[in-house]
Amino acid sequence: MLKHKSDVCNVFCSFHHMIITQFNTYIKVIRSDNRREYFKTKLIEFMNFKGILNQTICPYSPQQNGVAERKNRHILKVIRSLLIDDNVSSHLWGEVVSSALYLINRTPSSVINFQRPLDVLSVHCILPSMVSLPPHAFVFVIYVHLHPYQRTKLEERAFKCVFVGYRSTKKDYHAYHPPSKKFYISMDVTFNEHSFFMLILHFRVAMKVKCIIIMLVCLISQMKNYQRTKLEERAFKCVFVGYRSTKKDYCVDHPPSKKFYISMDVTFNEHSFFYVDSTLQGGNESEVHNHYVSMFDIPDKKLLCKDKLSCEDHYARSVPIVNIETSLLDNTMSSDPN
Repeated sequence: MLKHKSDVCNVFCSFHHMIITQFNTYIKVIRSDNRREYFKTKLIEFMNFKGILNQTICPYSPQQNGVAERKNRHILKVIRSLLIDDNVSSHLWGEVVSSALYLINRTPSSVINFQRPLDVLSVHCILPSMVSLPPHAFVFVIYVHLHPYQRTKLEERAFKCVFVGYRSTKKDYHAYHPPSKKFYISMDVTFNEHSFFMLILHFRVAMKVKCIIIMLVCLISQMKNYQRTKLEERAFKCVFVGYRSTKKDYCVDHPPSKKFYISMDVTFNEHSFFYVDSTLQGGNESEVHNHYVSMFDIPDKKLLCKDKLSCEDHYARSVPIVNIETSLLDNTMSSDPN
């Protein structure tokens, strides 16, 4: 992993020697996108000494380096999926990158006739034994066995950790112990791929929070490139709250950040309600606990939002709150809107 862009020269020199030694081949051409780190004096001198051509693409023309750009996009998609869907903390991004590459190299690809990239590479060279470890589900529960010198007779025999990947130089598994914030590297482990560590923690916290269902329609607001980084999610899950009288767009509310977004680049999910923490509503906890909004209780009329404040006020007044416990017991909640 590169900690600084200035490390490109040293890393490339090491990579060049590794390719020659392990795969008995040579790097002939380097094609880059005019980044400054590829034009350092030391790196240029090294490539000239080794006879490596340093090619560059035209400005704002990534299609000229299409193979590398597509693979980079593929890797970033897998990394974002692991980070966002699995609720992984951002400080573990290095382990996520390693795990993503490990899984991609062991997944059949249509480009190579549905073979695994690792199998194709094994035809041309002998692979080390450490790459033969079977892949496991990322961030699921893994129990790391503690040796006698790591515990006493009365202490637990294993730690419940999070599986975060593999090591490129060792035949073992990489585990993270959140309570102590320590990493463990071991082969003496037991996997529990029916238990999701991060989701368990998230669910326990969510059960303590008083939540209410506040809207029929929830939508996803697409984030532009300047609004996010490469590893962040591509959309926000928001609440649809109305329209604008002066613009042809939709008005949505993002409760976690308490911000409004005005956009036409949205995707509706009309089969899902949006759950919001009662503390975000600024109301009394006893008043909003176990409340429900039926889709048939929402008035069928457009919300004209002239500004953010009026949109929020009108949205709060137009959505009635019905007690779900009372409605279910009295059998008053039905599918008939009349």
